[in-house]
Amino acid sequence: SVFLPPGTFLRAAAVRRQGFTGLDRVDYVPVNLETDVIGPPLVKAGFDPQQRSVFVWMGVSMFLTAASIDKTLSSLAELSSPGSWITMDYFSADHVRAGTSGMLRKERDLASRLGEPVLFGINPPDMTTLMSSHGFCVRENASGDQLTHRYSGNTRRSIDFWLVTSAQRVTAS
Repeated sequence: SVFLPPGTFLRAAAVRRQGFTGLDRVDYVPVNLETDVIGPPLVKAGFDPQQRSVFVWMGVSMFLTAASIDKTLSSLAELSSPGSWITMDYFSADHVRAGTSGMLRKERDLASRLGEPVLFGINPPDMTTLMSSHGFCVRENASGDQLTHRYSGNTRRSIDFWLVTSAQRVTAS
């Protein structure tokens, strides 16, 4: 099964190419990551911690507190068997603090007007340390510019404040 928060989009074919099976069922598990621990609702919905899993956590971290991110990573680490993956996006702390990117300012202003202020940013070396502290080994930290170039061939700078990390669970909890 695949367990997703409401509104998440997942390309099952891409997940299958990585050798993950059981994509015949998708369950939506609503969780408030600021107030709730993600583990118990996932297990209650049928999540099997003994199976390798892929967690795709996109468009969320920048709107949470650092404590909530740490709590969620801790819970996911407890649920993850070795070989499991997590992919998440985040904003660069340097850019969040400096506010020098016009695109980031627009993103922050829009999010704040919608009641979701940008609360979190972290730089790639610190993301590597954070993931490692939860037993995940970062396999890649890619910037928005790198991803834009990789997948579209476009070489112009575009989203320098946005990053994506992919990390694999290397130790059992």
